[in-house]
Amino acid sequence: MRSLGRSGCRGSRGSWEAKLTAAGREHLEPQRNPGRPAPRQANVSVTEELIGSVIGAGGAIRVPNDPGGVDYDKRATAARRHGKVPVGKELIVRGSSRVSSRSALTT
Repeated sequence: MRSLGRSGCRGSRGSWEAKLTAAGREHLEPQRNPGRPAPRQANVSVTEELIGSVIGAGGAIRVPNDPGGVDYDKRATAARRHGKVPVGKELIVRGSSRVSSRSALTT
């Protein structure tokens, strides 16, 4: 923010002081001005996206089995490893054909 002229900073060692400039206050001001763009939505990880898709579809989805495409086995493994699977559920990817796989959340 300092390099953009939105704040000032001074101090040394353990004592620092930072202040917003008028430009900084305007930048942080709540969305009151209809001409301003809407705030950006937070990013969603690919594992959260997979879990959300499976939940939104009622517990199971069919995904393409494309060698050059998304590796749903790896995504499912990452979802398990990073604690994205809801408590009491298990995320399973089953290969049912050359064309598609099935991802499911089961209890």
